[in-house]
Amino acid sequence: NDTRATAAALAPGSYTALRCEDDDYFKVTVAANATIEAKTAFRHAQGDLELELLDANGARLGSSTSATDAESVKKTGLAAGTYLV
Repeated sequence: NDTRATAAALAPGSYTALRCEDDDYFKVTVAANATIEAKTAFRHAQGDLELELLDANGARLGSSTSATDAESVKKTGLAAGTYLV
């Protein structure tokens, strides 16, 4: 899952054991008028993670790039389709 083309599919829900060691992509498919909320928690002192929400073409719909121990992105009213985090 190191590229958009090889993104790992995720069902909607919470995941507590995902690891990110480099650029990693995950995809979720949603129905019309959906909300996607992605959050990550980590120790910033051990590395700085950034979080992005992309459409199927790779266009950035939202991002979180703080210097804290958490990042989050939320978009509502999305069209039916596949999105990448």
